[in-house]
Amino acid sequence: MCRHKKRAIAFFSDVFGLSYLRNYVGEIMFFERLSRMMETISLDKGTVEEDAKSPAHPPKLPFISWNLRRGNPQSNVVQDPRLEAVVPLLLRRCQASRVESVEQKMKSELESLLQTPSASLLAHIRTTFDNAARVAPAEQWSYVYDGYADYDSQLNTHSEIQQIQELRVKLDVTEDDDERRTLEEDMTGKILWLCWCGICAEVDQLLPMVLDCIQREGFNWALYNISHLVTSICAAPNNDQAHLQRIMLDAGVGISKHRLFLSARTTKNAQGTNYSPSTSDQSR
Repeated sequence: MCRHKKRAIAFFSDVFGLSYLRNYVGEIMFFERLSRMMETISLDKGTVEEDAKSPAHPPKLPFISWNLRRGNPQSNVVQDPRLEAVVPLLLRRCQASRVESVEQKMKSELESLLQTPSASLLAHIRTTFDNAARVAPAEQWSYVYDGYADYDSQLNTHSEIQQIQELRVKLDVTEDDDERRTLEEDMTGKILWLCWCGICAEVDQLLPMVLDCIQREGFNWALYNISHLVTSICAAPNNDQAHLQRIMLDAGVGISKHRLFLSARTTKNAQGTNYSPSTSDQSR
């Protein structure tokens, strides 16, 4: 992978706080996949070399659920490599969840995550851990994961990338500063929304696996402790991300600042064209 792509991945990973998020849900690989997808799209030809209907969901990697192999505890588990770091880390933290130094470390991570657009996921992680903690060990098979709802799970990734590139082309040939600002905001919103949907799709895939591993080790009670810590962090309001959140969510529901700008300009020009001086004006 070339240097500028590595820098871009590092930048967006930092924007969304993935170095903190991975300690609770696993390694998010969306930006690595996005980099490869970018190479398959040719804006000039207007074609997509891969399946244009490919959703934001990551490809499923091999994983055998404990629930499916409960009858044979000695069988080899083929585990998703995105869990290689998070599962041992969470198990250690579960064992020492009441140790002050461990709790302070998690609190620092969660507070840092609260300063990113991924802060919206904290409430989902809290609820998910809390629900899993309430399941008795003998009834773990009955636990049902509730997916995160605040993203587009069927986002057409390739189409979204093309739209971002088209906005970039428009921006390059636009001279009016006000119009440029609306194009920049639309671009930013679409980029953030694309990233958000990709991240959330992986979280929805990884969290049930993480919980499965924790539950089978008998640390349900510790999940509640972590959930309680997340609750205390989320209680402190943070408005630093409000502007980015608004831009991102506007893009998610199809609001275009550029289209609104053009519509307002057209209306203003039409009013100017249709202006007819009054009799009093003409007499002056």
